[in-house]
Amino acid sequence: MELIVISDLHLSVGYNDQTGRYSRNEDFFFDEEFRRFLEYLQKAKSPKKHLIIAGDLFDFLQVDGCKALELYEKYKKGGAPIKFEITTKERKFGLGTEEDKTVWKLGVIADGHPVFFQALANFLSEGNCLSIITGNHDIELYWPQVQEALRDRIANLFENTSMTKQQQQQKKESIKALIDFYPWFYYDKTHKAYIEHGNQYDPLNSFRYFLCPLLGPESDKLLLPIGSFFVRYFFNKLEASNPFADNIKPPTKYMLWAWKEDKLQFLKTVLRYLPTLWGVYKKGGKLSGDDKKYLEKQNKEELGKWVWDFFLALFKCLCILTL
Repeated sequence: MELIVISDLHLSVGYNDQTGRYSRNEDFFFDEEFRRFLEYLQKAKSPKKHLIIAGDLFDFLQVDGCKALELYEKYKKGGAPIKFEITTKERKFGLGTEEDKTVWKLGVIADGHPVFFQALANFLSEGNCLSIITGNHDIELYWPQVQEALRDRIANLFENTSMTKQQQQQKKESIKALIDFYPWFYYDKTHKAYIEHGNQYDPLNSFRYFLCPLLGPESDKLLLPIGSFFVRYFFNKLEASNPFADNIKPPTKYMLWAWKEDKLQFLKTVLRYLPTLWGVYKKGGKLSGDDKKYLEKQNKEELGKWVWDFFLALFKCLCILTL
């Protein structure tokens, strides 16, 4: 099976058919190009394809407060039944990292990128595989319900009128089985390929407990790094004025440009949102001694499973070679 590796697509709210515009926080505008890319891969004479998206397929951080506020207003009018509370802060900055809220954010992303999701469904319906590695902008893929919601969303786009309903359902289940999630890295012994997103090598975007990124033992929220807070509470607001801001790397280069272009507006933005960023960081960064011990233990247990699986696979490979 041929290995295809891409990363950092950063799908967010996407395109709105009613307004005819993209979200100002959107970074991915290439849905049609992606569809043609997958079609090209399928036409190649090589064997089945294994597409690996090495982190940040989605940008849950940039599903901002406009969508949360829209949902809240519909709920208040009785037109949008929801099972979770939307706080005042979320109406301004976007929903948090809870499992049910992220499932909703995934739906928003899928609605804004129908061509992209349909392309994945077509690609997988041909028997190709998809592996998704978690990145720092889509750490919410940690939640089982989010993974299952993504599988369902893609599989349910498959349609073949020549099949019976039972056959179509079986096909959808087979498509779901072709989608795998990797919370840290992917290793392919056939291609001798080791693939990970790499955010753990960046102090600003690394997680304390990457395999168990919880805010606490019983928490339904995730413990984000300072880089994620920076995007959600500060940089998203900069993009409201300059949608291209997040596409300039490193961010300091954009900050220098913004300062030169409009010093007054830059200072207003910084003074308005940096205190919020600092307050959230202090709140999110606090863990009690017992919480730290629990999360560290859980993280080591998850790490142990990965190490055991790796050496088991290596052992099997050596056994086959010696036969």
